[in-house]
Amino acid sequence: MYSSSVNRDMAAFAPPSRAPLSLTWDWAEKSFIVFALVMFGTSFLRLFVGGGENTAVVRITYLSLYAAGGMLCVLHYRRVLEVIRQSPVFVLLLLFPLLTILWSVNQEETLQRSIAVLGPSLLALYIGTVYRLRSIILLLAAAHLIMSIMDVFAIVAIPKIGITQEEEWHGAWRGVHGHKNGFGAAAAFGCLALLFATTVVEGFWRIVTLAGLALNLVFLAVSDSLTSQLVLPMALGAFVVGLGRGWSRLYVFLLAAGLCCVLLVIVLIAQYGPGALIGALGRSSTMSNRMPMWSELTSVIAQRPMLGYGYAAFWESGLPELHRVARNLQFVPFYSHNGALELLLDGGFVLLMTALVAMLSCMVRASRMIRPGIISSYYPLAFFIGFVLANVSESTFLARNSLLWIQFVLFAAVAIRTVHIKIVGQAPLDGERL
Repeated sequence: MYSSSVNRDMAAFAPPSRAPLSLTWDWAEKSFIVFALVMFGTSFLRLFVGGGENTAVVRITYLSLYAAGGMLCVLHYRRVLEVIRQSPVFVLLLLFPLLTILWSVNQEETLQRSIAVLGPSLLALYIGTVYRLRSIILLLAAAHLIMSIMDVFAIVAIPKIGITQEEEWHGAWRGVHGHKNGFGAAAAFGCLALLFATTVVEGFWRIVTLAGLALNLVFLAVSDSLTSQLVLPMALGAFVVGLGRGWSRLYVFLLAAGLCCVLLVIVLIAQYGPGALIGALGRSSTMSNRMPMWSELTSVIAQRPMLGYGYAAFWESGLPELHRVARNLQFVPFYSHNGALELLLDGGFVLLMTALVAMLSCMVRASRMIRPGIISSYYPLAFFIGFVLANVSESTFLARNSLLWIQFVLFAAVAIRTVHIKIVGQAPLDGERL
């Protein structure tokens, strides 16, 4: 009995079998997934085609990726439904942007932006449901390697695109990510993906992943994104300490929660205490105007605290409140630079509580996935820690067309599926193809 249970636990992380498969479809599917991850992880189309998200090429590309992700979910609907049934709060979080159409101050904008969240989420749900963790690590590593090469090309060969030309951040590297913060986030989470990839590959490919890891570390070091530079070491803290000491899953989870609290305290001290700490790190005492914005948005949120203004609706509402915020700040913001505030604007206290419960559930499940001796099993928890920390000064929860949001959904699906397999004693899913 014990041996059977251990075998089931290990199966989710075990190397794949070498049964004959259709290589043509296999590689076509994996190539499509990597392509989609690269498209959602960069601003390549918007930068090189121009015209923003509303150009025909950009819209058609994104809609095609949404449709393909939806079709893949339909083809494997039984597995997808099995994962969905295990976590109603996770499903509610995915559908909440669409629900906000009922009370949105700009229903058309909410509908369009909700599709841009749900579409990538379907693709992520498919990947996290069908592929095992080892395969997901390799797919993410491949996508980050390609993005790194694209970044180098843009910075070296086309500096007008790869290096920020705007006056405020002139000279900051952005690669093919459209903004310095996106460049920094891609480097931080790229380091995470490539680091864990080195544990599941050997020989030549390990050298390749190590080279990619080194390149992303350089990108992170030179990026003008303090948030990303803090996220990576904190996200790896629980992994390194827990792995080195052989701690139980409970201790690793508690350490992860503790590290989140420590960073939150540091950020709060830096924001509301003397500005010397932030100044020493090369930032203004207002954190690049984030603090005045947060103060203004607090009063705006208080006017619709329970359900908010509708997903992505406030920034396109034309409401007097938005004009007042822009007038007081003396610039026009387009998002809040804080995950909690953005959720409160989109769906109020109800959405914020839904997101917190879903996040806590994901972290608990990820901690239960950890298997001593299997380094890759730490990846979901390390990612979730980094994801939470990134939302202190950015907003990646329910972000549209975002690789970070895709990773959140797919790792949540992996955690739900893997823990469910362990509890009910089912055979592991056989979608592994790598």
